[in-house]
Amino acid sequence: MGKMNKYAIYAIMLIVSAMALLLPLYVWPREVASEFEGVMFRDGDPSYHETVSIEIEGHMNKRLFGGRTFLGTVSIDKMPVRDDFKSQRIQVKFNSAGLGRLVYLETVDGVRSLKTEGFMSMSPEAGSLTIIFLEGADAEDFDFAGGLLIAGPATDRDGAVAAANSMFGDFIEKPLE
Repeated sequence: MGKMNKYAIYAIMLIVSAMALLLPLYVWPREVASEFEGVMFRDGDPSYHETVSIEIEGHMNKRLFGGRTFLGTVSIDKMPVRDDFKSQRIQVKFNSAGLGRLVYLETVDGVRSLKTEGFMSMSPEAGSLTIIFLEGADAEDFDFAGGLLIAGPATDRDGAVAAANSMFGDFIEKPLE
């Protein structure tokens, strides 16, 4: 075997070994925990808004081919979902642009199914969050206009609208109001 081939094999082995060591660090789940105030508001209705408490606890990890996954709980005191959903551990798979479906496991007459309640965007360290609720609409045909949202951290409606536009900007046709 030539000297050049020998060095190439060593270089490839070194690169593969480095990737094998570093890959778990890249995808290893990180613990995230945050508590902050947010605002629940309806797009296009300046008179509707109320302060909510948001608590996030769980693990966030990067996926190998883009996006992130959150596994844990998102507790919001006035969240418009069933009470049994509010404390349920959820898994949200965010796409590479940062949007994920807020899905809960529903059991009706012993039959389990997944129920999509909305769309969610969360910063990688869980320091900010925006959720828009479907309110009975079909997830495939959902239009953000007029939707009920929770965004934080925010202390007033204007701050929540700005946070929601920042996190959902790539997914909406016109800015939320």
